[in-house]
Amino acid sequence: MVGNSPVAASKSAGRSGRRRHPAVDATPPLVVVGNGMVGWRFCHALVERGLHERFALTVLGEEPRPASDRIHLTDCLGGRESTDLQLAPREWYARHRITIAVRGLDDLGTLVPAVQALGKRHAGYGVQDSHYATVAAALLWTLEKGLGSAWNDEVRDSWVVVYTILADTMKQAAA
Repeated sequence: MVGNSPVAASKSAGRSGRRRHPAVDATPPLVVVGNGMVGWRFCHALVERGLHERFALTVLGEEPRPASDRIHLTDCLGGRESTDLQLAPREWYARHRITIAVRGLDDLGTLVPAVQALGKRHAGYGVQDSHYATVAAALLWTLEKGLGSAWNDEVRDSWVVVYTILADTMKQAAA
């Protein structure tokens, strides 16, 4: 996966001197990985500062429900409702135009339409095929720095495969 991968293409992306589409500049995407307490707090801080209006925010989480206070999860055994543990209701995310993308990596029937819809929305923002290579390079750089010594060729190759599948699905839906 060398020649046509987003990573290989990223070496030339962004260096042509062309300006990005104004819609991309107006609402660049921002992805928050994790919809736990820290991910929610980060989104909350963005909202407090009004920065949620400058980005197309997407939160990637493992569960189909909004972030919750997991520290007090055992309180549910004593009769407390799980909704009492929500840090913010689903409406909070909608009100602040924050998309929650969840789970389903093992359920392609759910995942593929969600990724296709994401591709169509990105096309509406003016995202072009060449932008995916830039995002791939940024993602890999971020993962390499964040994972430190856990980063290796196998991890890198796995992320390239996953990102390429997602990016190709988004681009095909946008076409």
